[in-house]
Amino acid sequence: MVYDYFSKKVSVLSREDKIKIELGRMGYGIYSVVPVENNMAAIGLINKYISFKGLKNIQISSNLMETTLAEEGIFAAFLPSEPIEVILNGQELATEEWAFSDGLFYLEIEKNQEIKNPTIKIKLDSNGEN
Repeated sequence: MVYDYFSKKVSVLSREDKIKIELGRMGYGIYSVVPVENNMAAIGLINKYISFKGLKNIQISSNLMETTLAEEGIFAAFLPSEPIEVILNGQELATEEWAFSDGLFYLEIEKNQEIKNPTIKIKLDSNGEN
């Protein structure tokens, strides 16, 4: 999967696929190539140019992604369906506290003096449906 920092869009590719990127004169782009596991990928903190540097730990199973972040920020992940449950530092979040659109999950985590490394658990329906 390729994440385009400026357009905030993803392209899902197989190992052999190629994408054509055209930049105008003096143009630039920032792209992250992110591995997909069980149809999920942790992109990282998208408010940073190098988004994956915000990730300390990632564990992905068939219907669960658990991620520990290096700091607060806007976390994004590629998911096959909308989560059925999102937990931040042991507290379940209401659906209004996160967003899911076009396969991308977003969660903005504000600075908290007590918690240094936020942990996010994202649970999907085990049947692949919501």
